[in-house]
Amino acid sequence: MRIYRELLRRMAHNSAVLAEFDNAMRGYNNLIAGPGSELQEAAIKVRIYCTFSRGRVRMWLWLPNAFCVVAPPRLARLRKAAGLDGPNAYEELKTAAAAAFAQLMPAEFEALTRNL
Repeated sequence: MRIYRELLRRMAHNSAVLAEFDNAMRGYNNLIAGPGSELQEAAIKVRIYCTFSRGRVRMWLWLPNAFCVVAPPRLARLRKAAGLDGPNAYEELKTAAAAAFAQLMPAEFEALTRNL
């Protein structure tokens, strides 16, 4: 459970980093009301999924210690949260990030990958 909670934390962090990358690529003048880019939309979905799933994992980790009667949960039940399929949402994020990275100049791409 704790490993899955860490995985969810990292997924949320990665989506936040990619959203900031998209903001930098579009420029801060493009931050107007309305639909965002595909990368922004995918990042929001992943963060919503992670928020709800992390809440459920925290509750599952807390309940057995409090009552000692709760059966161990199944991680497969965490695939969907808040009406979102987590692995599919993260796959959409990776696809959108790859499309955004493809727009970089080769020198920028080299610098980006070197700093990972």
